[in-house]
Amino acid sequence: MKREGKKVLIAILLLIAIAGCSKKKDDHSHPAPPKDIQVVYESEKHIITCQPNLDLRIVKVYAPSIDKASKVYKNVSPQLLCSLVDEEGKWNSIAVSDEGAMGPTQLMPETAKDMGVVHPFNIDENVMGGAKYLSTLIKYYHGDIRWALIAYNQGIGNCNKIMRGKIRMPFGTRCYVNRIMRTKQKCDVALR
Repeated sequence: MKREGKKVLIAILLLIAIAGCSKKKDDHSHPAPPKDIQVVYESEKHIITCQPNLDLRIVKVYAPSIDKASKVYKNVSPQLLCSLVDEEGKWNSIAVSDEGAMGPTQLMPETAKDMGVVHPFNIDENVMGGAKYLSTLIKYYHGDIRWALIAYNQGIGNCNKIMRGKIRMPFGTRCYVNRIMRTKQKCDVALR
């Protein structure tokens, strides 16, 4: 019975996502966003500014989770977490990769379990789990965010092999890290 309930929930979420993303070709009610979008989400002292090509309605859903997770895991900035969600799950809470990674931070099932994530498609849980995992990697690599991101993408074992020169860093991983670091600058969170 639990499996059927999960399947129904996933089907409903997919329908909602499809309905929310579908747009009539002749719908001109949403002009192109300006180059610098300022207010996405405001909490006490934070303003999250994200890339101009992001749908503000979607980012607004994630902003409280990002803000909360970055307060718990202080070595993971809101900008970095915003950028990670943008790169990994493309702001899709029900994203599943070909390898089985799930949710907005694309946690593998075993990693999700290790990070205490019971419901990987729940935005709060997934973002908190992704932040916890990234925080762990940042500590493991002595504060080096780039190596932490390489490990997030390739796994710790492969990352350590890359560090020791036993294997070459895949071109896709190099691009992945660069994209996150660039987006991090665009997902700027400034104190007021």
